[in-house]
Amino acid sequence: MNNAIEMVYYAKNDAFYAYLELCNATLAVPEKIVYEMIYQCNDTMYLERLTCLFELQHGNYEKQMKAKKEQMKQEKEKKKSFLSKLFKF
Repeated sequence: MNNAIEMVYYAKNDAFYAYLELCNATLAVPEKIVYEMIYQCNDTMYLERLTCLFELQHGNYEKQMKAKKEQMKQEKEKKKSFLSKLFKF
């Protein structure tokens, strides 16, 4: 019995941490309803699925930001290249 309680405790901690990491990355304000949902849940499988979902969303967001950053870098290089060709001294 004590082992099951510990498993739920650690699953909740993992879910809370994954949610906070997601909010931190996306600059979103953590929502009370999500906290309450995690806090009230005692199903470890559900908590693990939530954790995986939060981590997946976080990873997808990081990939999108990396792609946007790369695209902006390429556009900047194109502009720089165009201007250097236009104004040769």
